[in-house]
Amino acid sequence: MTLVKTPPPLSQEVDLSKTYDAVVVGSGAAGGMAAHVLTEQGMDVLMLEAGKKFDINQIGQELRSMQWPYDHPRRGDAPPGYHSLSFNEYTVRNPPYAKGSTFKHVMSYVGGWGGSDYVKNILVDEKDHPYTGTKYAWVRARLLGGKTNIWGRLALRLSDYDFKAKTHDGYGEDWPIAYADIEPYYDRVAPGCSGGRPTSGAGWRCASRTTTSKPRRTTATVKIGRSPTRTSSPTTTGLTATSASPA
Repeated sequence: MTLVKTPPPLSQEVDLSKTYDAVVVGSGAAGGMAAHVLTEQGMDVLMLEAGKKFDINQIGQELRSMQWPYDHPRRGDAPPGYHSLSFNEYTVRNPPYAKGSTFKHVMSYVGGWGGSDYVKNILVDEKDHPYTGTKYAWVRARLLGGKTNIWGRLALRLSDYDFKAKTHDGYGEDWPIAYADIEPYYDRVAPGCSGGRPTSGAGWRCASRTTTSKPRRTTATVKIGRSPTRTSSPTTTGLTATSASPA
């Protein structure tokens, strides 16, 4: 008799037998906003995330956002054997970027922002998951919330100094859009966030907004997975699924 050790079944907070109105792959800034907009319209949404789900205490321990560099034995640097790609490597090398590297672990350039040890368990290891497309500095994060966990969940508005840089200083290229084109969308997502539409003499504030009565949804997260043959049978390794359920 052959005994096979398997992990215990994970609690299922999402009904995987139902048909959802939409499926969102990835829970980062784009996926999170997509799920938010769809659920505000009353849709049932299933969100798939390949990473872990951390509560507020776990994410604090993982990222150690409040830790001073001198409290870390390497001032935030990852242990030996880890390497963060530089921008120059993306320029002179061809994908897959970790091919031929003598380092055991290779991460995207974000890992080199002076705190690679804090994100080494979140960023995708380029050796385990090589990128084989055209030249592209693709940062992949595996955690509920995606890369927003790395840049502090803070997204500042770009201005025409960004969109029309060549017009202002002669360098680079102007974007095909201007601030005025996306200002309505900035204003739409600003309520409920830190900051918002600037007002005279008041700095940045959250703008008020009146909404019509619509079905609202709340989210729940579980760990599920996919079978190697990509059938519909879930296994206990793989993805995090977030579904929208009636509030």
